[in-house]
Amino acid sequence: MRLTELIKSAFSSLWSRKIRSFLTSLGVIIGVFSVAALLSVAESSVREMNESLSILNSEAIEVWINDPDIELTMDDIKELGEDEFISAVAPYIVGNAEINKGLIDLNTSIIYTTSEYDEAKDLTVHNGRFILPIDQLEETNTVVLGINIALKLFANIDVLGETISINNVDFTIIGVLKETPSGLFEDTNEELIIPKSTAERYFGVEGINNIAIEAANKESSQETVEFLNRYLYLKFEDEESYNIYSNDQVQSYIDETSKTLMFMLGGIGGISLLVSGVGIMNIMLVSVRERTREIGIRKAIGARRKDILIQFLVEAIVLSIFGGLTGIGLTYLIAQPVGNIMGGLDLSLSTTTVMISTLFSLGVGVVFGLYPAVKASKLIPVKALRYD
Repeated sequence: MRLTELIKSAFSSLWSRKIRSFLTSLGVIIGVFSVAALLSVAESSVREMNESLSILNSEAIEVWINDPDIELTMDDIKELGEDEFISAVAPYIVGNAEINKGLIDLNTSIIYTTSEYDEAKDLTVHNGRFILPIDQLEETNTVVLGINIALKLFANIDVLGETISINNVDFTIIGVLKETPSGLFEDTNEELIIPKSTAERYFGVEGINNIAIEAANKESSQETVEFLNRYLYLKFEDEESYNIYSNDQVQSYIDETSKTLMFMLGGIGGISLLVSGVGIMNIMLVSVRERTREIGIRKAIGARRKDILIQFLVEAIVLSIFGGLTGIGLTYLIAQPVGNIMGGLDLSLSTTTVMISTLFSLGVGVVFGLYPAVKASKLIPVKALRYD
């Protein structure tokens, strides 16, 4: 028989058992839906991380001190700032702030830092000014607001000269930052910034556990990281006591994490597909047993082993492909509504996800349909015709 006739025969056989065919495909539908949905979540998460990374200053480098028993000093900061690979360096400490303005109370993050923080972090003031060296020197009660904090407290950003209470101490607003996209580690729009010396005076803040650094240029970023590694190791003699983060390092981490995440989530969905494959094999074996006489008659009138094998294999593949396409369709229909529920996460299906899911379902049909097809093709016509 020609291939087209074999395919038509396979479709006809499946259509004659519509309910059973659908129930057999249901396992594949669920399996492919699981694979496509989980891969879509993984891809969307990685895409958001990459988008967050892309908005960061490509020359930005962060140093975090992990050991509370060790700390850097302002002399260290001064020495680092003199290196040829570094264009700006600013120590900072992250704390919590209770803000009060009239009847409004807020809890948010506060940054204690110096005048170079805006350059090291690539921040821009929308109106007013940033912290100046004189503010650090004179320990002034001045504060720069993230734009969202200004809007929450005053419903506008024309707030220069206004006074707010931070941890029960009055501060004068000297600037409001321009809106910046949220980064991987922080959201400047939701923060306050005050001079580090002022925080030491009022809040007892001591030491330095974070440094924001801007490399001289993107090409010197790696040299800057190597210099920082040497400097900090010589000072602390323990690589575990600090971490250095550059864009390149974070990108490598994201790439490695995404591969692991895709493999794990794809594997979880793949398990359900394997289970559905066993279901297809069982149903196809039942079909072979039910159609033993039919197979015997076809062989008796000239059908070859290859014809029988192809027909049963095509039936298994059709079942799995139908299930695969239906599963992909279901994922497509619910992806965006679920993404909206999850805070606007973009769960759109990528071409890669569709291809992987389709190939998975095709593979299930071939692998689990092969044994029943081979068994059917090996039936001896005389014995098959006697089967009741």
